[in-house]
Amino acid sequence: MEVRLDAFSSTDFNVKEWLNQQFASLDAAEAFGTGGTLQAQTQKQQNASESMTQRLTTQLHILATNAQQGSDRIKARFRHQAAQITRDIAALARLIGDTQKHMAGLTAEIEAQQPAARAVENLVHIGTARHRLQRSVAALDHLRSYTDLPQKINTLIEDGDLAQAWRLVDSIEVDADGRGERRKGSAGPESDASAIGLSEAADIEQYKERVAKAAMDRLEKAVREQNAEKASELGRLLASHSHGSKVEQVLIKIRADSGMERLQPALDSLASDGDIGNILELVADLVEQDRVFIDAADEQASAAVLTEQLLTVYVEAMHPTIVAKVDGFQKKATNSSSDNENETGSDDMASAAVLDLYQALVRFYSDIAETLRAQGGLSVGASMLDSETVLLQPVPRSLQLVFEPFVQFMRNGLADCHVEAIRTGSLRRLARVADLGLSSDEIFTREAPECILEVFLDVDRAISRAFTFVPSSALPAAVSGVAGLVSDVAGIIAGRLDAIANRCGIPALAFADPTALVLPLASSSAIRQPLASEDKLMTVSAIVGVSIASRLFDQCATALLSSIARRWEELVGVLERRYLSGEGAAEDNTTTMQLGALMEACTTPAEMVAMASRLVKATEKEPPGIGTISDALSMVGRRTASAVVYALAAPFSAPLVRIPQLRAWHSERESVSSMNIHVPLFSCSPSEEAVDIGEKMHILLPELEQVEAIDQQELRVAHMGGEEDELQSLFAHIITWLPSAAELQEGLVDALAPPIQNMLSLVLAVVLRCICRQICSIEPPLSASGHEQLLADVDYIASVVASFASPSCQEFDVVRQCLLRSSDSEQETLVNEAEAEAEAGLDAESEAAVQTRKKMKALLAQQQPPS
Repeated sequence: MEVRLDAFSSTDFNVKEWLNQQFASLDAAEAFGTGGTLQAQTQKQQNASESMTQRLTTQLHILATNAQQGSDRIKARFRHQAAQITRDIAALARLIGDTQKHMAGLTAEIEAQQPAARAVENLVHIGTARHRLQRSVAALDHLRSYTDLPQKINTLIEDGDLAQAWRLVDSIEVDADGRGERRKGSAGPESDASAIGLSEAADIEQYKERVAKAAMDRLEKAVREQNAEKASELGRLLASHSHGSKVEQVLIKIRADSGMERLQPALDSLASDGDIGNILELVADLVEQDRVFIDAADEQASAAVLTEQLLTVYVEAMHPTIVAKVDGFQKKATNSSSDNENETGSDDMASAAVLDLYQALVRFYSDIAETLRAQGGLSVGASMLDSETVLLQPVPRSLQLVFEPFVQFMRNGLADCHVEAIRTGSLRRLARVADLGLSSDEIFTREAPECILEVFLDVDRAISRAFTFVPSSALPAAVSGVAGLVSDVAGIIAGRLDAIANRCGIPALAFADPTALVLPLASSSAIRQPLASEDKLMTVSAIVGVSIASRLFDQCATALLSSIARRWEELVGVLERRYLSGEGAAEDNTTTMQLGALMEACTTPAEMVAMASRLVKATEKEPPGIGTISDALSMVGRRTASAVVYALAAPFSAPLVRIPQLRAWHSERESVSSMNIHVPLFSCSPSEEAVDIGEKMHILLPELEQVEAIDQQELRVAHMGGEEDELQSLFAHIITWLPSAAELQEGLVDALAPPIQNMLSLVLAVVLRCICRQICSIEPPLSASGHEQLLADVDYIASVVASFASPSCQEFDVVRQCLLRSSDSEQETLVNEAEAEAEAGLDAESEAAVQTRKKMKALLAQQQPPS
């Protein structure tokens, strides 16, 4: 139960209601705590009522005491402040009175000043009217000047004062912009000037266009009259008013039209086979004049671009002429070679004409680039390769138009034209000489060397042009195509040799192995006769005549190999220096890079650099054409050497053929002769075949000397006998190219000995090998007499050979050893000794010697040596 003081101060306080509320709250508290019996509950309620009454009475006394004390304090405070409150009320009364007096004075003053206020208001209205009148006058003045503006502008244009006319238009535009800004910033109604209805923006644009048109007309006139000073002035005026691009367009158009007026008649009058040099000089002169005029017209910033555009215009006009000329040359060559087979070299003349035109255009473009170098124009090749930006620049349009007609020709057609020209020219003449030589060997000997020299001169010129003009990526195919002509020459020489072989009975296998002397020969026996016979002499002369062509072919083809290898190495160096290492920057400009990129079908020099890197890596392989030429060299050299050796050794074939069929190998010789005379068994004479072989060996050296004389005579017939020709000697050529030379020449060729001596040793070694083959062909077993006869024949032949030469033939040595030591134990000892020598690093037996030992062992099996 809480007793609040503010409840007693309320205006609607009722003592009864308040008491009832207090007791009601007491009853509620007691009811909440009831429990137990009825008597106990009644007793508790009585005790609570008495306690409640006492507490309520006590609180009321305390509340009354507090209220009295508060009232006393308030009364005491009021008694102390009453005087001050009275003084404040009096001062407030005085202030109110003074205020009333002041208000009364102001009211009187206002009533006195009412006429003056009305006068001020009238003055404000007058000022506003005056301001509006001034604005109207200004609008009328502006309208008057605006009406006179076209006349003023026309007058300035007619007087040529375009700068003043443009300043007038600019001032009106600035004035209009100022008024527009003031109107935007004004909160009131629009000005009188805007109310007039002038469409200032549209009219000012018309004035601008009128002045700009007048300036462009005068600029065109100045450019046509080549008045660079006036053109420069007008150009700056137009550029200052955002018409710079139009200035460049006018320069390009007028200068191009003026140049074409001079160029087109020259192009029209140029015949299909006329010289384009005059036109190139004219274009170069036009470009130089354009450059000078552009410089004088203060267009240095875009001079290179403008010059490139003008050059492109002129080149576009020349492009059809260039294309027509290139196509015309090619068609003329095709028609000439197809319609008239007797006309040779048409393709070569066509390619030469195309190359002359190409070189003329290269000089033309290079001269222009050199002339424009000072301007630093990337599009005309004036800048050096000193930044990646230059490498990324595309190939200029003018250069594309000039050289595009040559791209396919250089990549594919140039080498083909040269090949076709040589085939229908010098190579055809060589083939005709070879055909005529079938009836006359002297014709081939006399005329073939000159034709071969002519062919190789043409081939070397074609190779040189390929390395000069053909793009690097297409160069291997081009060089290989030209090198294929060397194989054609080799085929003609080989064909001539085959014809002689068929005529005189040299078997085809002899060209691969000159030791095949025992093969069945053709019906003609001329080749088997001694050199003293007329038929054999003519045959050897014909073969020697072919050998002169072969030796000349060897010399020319070897020189061509060196030339290709040298040029290939130089190409690698140029690619590395120009495109990869950067060392060639002082000599290579952008034009060179761009032209190289165009010919390689690259869009930018950067792509050309990447391609050059790939080409340099590819050049690490064998240069193109080397393999083809080397194969042709080997084929001709081997066939010629085999033919000469076979011709010298062919007389031995008759006794050699009879060796395996002799009855002496299998029969026993009687010790009593037909005259009943006892003949000792140890006295065994060489057989007729061995004696025949020995006699032929004895005349071999004189025959070699005679062959040397024939060679000198044939050289004089071929006009190749002079010191300046320096052909390899016949015998040196044979020793170089003879098949199996590595086996036959071992221990035979002495660098200090005369060639004829080495040749004798070589031919004897060939004959000895043939003898070994025939001995190994004897059917086993040998009789004791046969063994003795065979040993006597071998010893006789060895003594003949040793009398004038010391050839080394392992197979013949093996045969002698086997015959001397024919028992099984001795044969086994020979094998062991041979194996020991091979293991000791001494002279190891060749495969042919090993096979010969096996055959001899089979031949001598179960055969006792003679007593």
